[in-house]
Amino acid sequence: PKEEKPEGDWKLPELVADKPMYALIGHGDQERLVVLEKQTDKSAFYDRILYDANGNKDLTDDPKIDGEPVKSSSTTYRRTTFAPVETKVTVNGKQTPFCFQPSLYGYLTAPSGTLRSVRLTFSSQCSYTGKLTVGDTSYKVVLSDSDGNGVFDDKPGYTTMAGTNRRIMRRGDNLFVTKREKLSYYDGAPLADLASIGGKTYSVEANVPEGKLVLKPAPADQLPVRLAGQADTMLLTGTDGKTIAVYDPGQTIDLPAGDYRLTKYTAYKKDKQGDLWMLSASGSSQAGVTEVKSGQTPIVQFGAPYKASIAKPTYGIPKEGPIKTARLSFSIVGSGGERVSALSHIEGNDTEIAMSKRNPDRPIEPQYKIVKSDGETVTQGSFEYG
Repeated sequence: PKEEKPEGDWKLPELVADKPMYALIGHGDQERLVVLEKQTDKSAFYDRILYDANGNKDLTDDPKIDGEPVKSSSTTYRRTTFAPVETKVTVNGKQTPFCFQPSLYGYLTAPSGTLRSVRLTFSSQCSYTGKLTVGDTSYKVVLSDSDGNGVFDDKPGYTTMAGTNRRIMRRGDNLFVTKREKLSYYDGAPLADLASIGGKTYSVEANVPEGKLVLKPAPADQLPVRLAGQADTMLLTGTDGKTIAVYDPGQTIDLPAGDYRLTKYTAYKKDKQGDLWMLSASGSSQAGVTEVKSGQTPIVQFGAPYKASIAKPTYGIPKEGPIKTARLSFSIVGSGGERVSALSHIEGNDTEIAMSKRNPDRPIEPQYKIVKSDGETVTQGSFEYG
């Protein structure tokens, strides 16, 4: 948000805040004005939002959105929470229901100083659900709006995390397809160009105004590809930028010819005692590329065996003199170079795997010991999650 009101013929009510802030939010096909306001002149931080709910540039005919300040031990931090807001947005010329939840964060220069920065977030609080049958298998389908713009058909963009071995990230609206009763965040994949569901490949189009998710059989020139590991959900990214989401695969899937890199996957598996676990991993920029072409059955390498990896400390290491502090980074790497991002106990009470006391749904934290070349222990302890 900015202190300057955007250009345009806006109609506003009389404002209480001496320094209101303004933002244009993309909701559906429109940009709608948001004004950060105060309920009274005694409010320590913005606790009211004016929102052009009907998109007519007149904020005097829209209900005020009032929030509650959150208490904090910090003297330079402010936060206001709001209840979810139900509204309608225009998508492809047609009005569709939408629900979002605003949050406000403020940072002061000093305990009694001026605002250094203000951050406004709008998170989507709604989704579309349905059922899908492929062959004899029934799936639960959920389409979610990840970026909070109410459109529900945004295909993923491409980003990578910083560093030499960068994690690949694809962000867009999410499509969840699962046979499981309980839906998990990790069951989804970005709304891709193609989706392989139960071994069959389709083109995918979300048509929210019509309330439809349209799946059309992919062209017949698909080629077989083997999966080295077991996964319930996967995302593959072609070197041409196109994405393929894979749901409920067997050991073989069909893909168009091209070069692909593993982006992410989620797998569920029971331990020896019958308890269910979930593992999720992300591909990296240094992982191998799978070439899919006629006359071959290539393998997408991922999964077991997994190995521990400890990154060499570089931050805070002096060029000369003794090392007083070293920051170690622990990760688990799969056979395709992917890095495990989550490992959680999902259900059951019989597991014999030692669990973390601080994170009871995760395994106990790995232990480390640093020793000198002569065998003397310098220090030892446990890694931490997060």
